[in-house]
Amino acid sequence: MNTKENPSYSRSRTRQTIKFCEIPEGVTVLDIAAPNMLSREMADKKSISVINTVSDLDYEITPDSTLLNKFDYVTCFEVIEHLLNPRLFFDNLHNVTTDNAVVYLSYPSRYKWLWNDQEHFHEYDKQRFKYLLDKTGWAIVESKSIYVRRNPFGIRPIIRNFLPQTGIYKLIKR
Repeated sequence: MNTKENPSYSRSRTRQTIKFCEIPEGVTVLDIAAPNMLSREMADKKSISVINTVSDLDYEITPDSTLLNKFDYVTCFEVIEHLLNPRLFFDNLHNVTTDNAVVYLSYPSRYKWLWNDQEHFHEYDKQRFKYLLDKTGWAIVESKSIYVRRNPFGIRPIIRNFLPQTGIYKLIKR
């Protein structure tokens, strides 16, 4: 797949995300999403097995497999901003992860005046995101801002080139 087939796909963002995720070869990873290009590329590059979810994440987290019910590694990219109840989501994440689980999660780093996405129920800054994690028993181990450069036309697209597009986090249980 390329950017012509899917305009939201970014090779640069995918490359940076895969590099950030320290997942050992041969493990099974729960990807909180429907099957997607990023999880397929990560599975290929890191030689891992990916199981996606099949439930409404506002109520529960259900893996598309009965082989495992607890996971050591979980990925959740660009999902939480779409949820009506992110606190319940993080509480439910405890049910599908082991005590030593590592969760890699990303969400858009956007300023409201630059992006107004009608599908996002929640936009986070680092402080509000950390507060949500503290309330639900998760801690940030590492974080990174992902920048994606494009050849833009217009004032707001040019400004976006100098601001992070995505925040990505490595989380563990507290």
